[in-house]
Amino acid sequence: MTRYKMIVTDLDETLLQANGDLSKVNELAIKQAIEAGILFVPNTGRQFDSIQPLLEQVGVKDQSNNYVISFNGGATVENYQNAVQILHPLDRVIADKVFHLGLSFPNTSAHINALGKMFAYGISSDEKHYLETRGVFFDELPEPNMDLIGDRVVMKVIFNNADPDVRTQIHDAVLAELPTELVATYSSNRYVEFNPAGVNKGTAMLELADKLGIAHDEVIAIGDNFNDLPMLQKAGLSVCVANGRDEIKAIADYVTENDNEHGAVAEVINKFIFE
Repeated sequence: MTRYKMIVTDLDETLLQANGDLSKVNELAIKQAIEAGILFVPNTGRQFDSIQPLLEQVGVKDQSNNYVISFNGGATVENYQNAVQILHPLDRVIADKVFHLGLSFPNTSAHINALGKMFAYGISSDEKHYLETRGVFFDELPEPNMDLIGDRVVMKVIFNNADPDVRTQIHDAVLAELPTELVATYSSNRYVEFNPAGVNKGTAMLELADKLGIAHDEVIAIGDNFNDLPMLQKAGLSVCVANGRDEIKAIADYVTENDNEHGAVAEVINKFIFE
């Protein structure tokens, strides 16, 4: 029997297909792993509310002792009643500074990921479609004013710009202004994201493993992009999917033959859990 007890996987461009769907081959493999006693943990930059259909599809929605890591490690939530177990929010004053710094760049939209709600400003029709196909719901802000979100707890601020050079400029400008308060990551080849310093997918993965008494070398982590790097570096087995960034493939223990369209996660489960 496999020595692994927990599978932690990124969602977009890793587990899910380009249209946001979970393939049947991945669904079946995940269900088989769960039946074998393996803990399946989505580890995503998204808010946990948006992935409830996925949890339902694999049979762990509203189930106790099952978990989601969301907001790039900002919140760890037990699926039963979406009970927050571990929370690392972004200071509101810092969030406001980040929000305005990022929006000073042309053709840039912003997402404010708050606990229980996402807000967006300046998003394009293409971006709306991208979010809607992934079941991500949001309120549009009529003006760039964070006071409009009320007293909600902010988890992270992210920016979308079609130009990767501009995303890099946003990254550098924000960290130059707030060098010790934040950690920045890139995701989905469209976003630059800002979380509180010390918060990332890897730290959250280990926090959950420690909480559950699972050794770090008993964890498989699967991802594709730079925001997955911290969890891949800390897992017992690190996997990059075939469509992942070359920089991520370079540090992974295993690179799948299949991409996210063709059951990469199922390949990992079949090879390392059931072979």
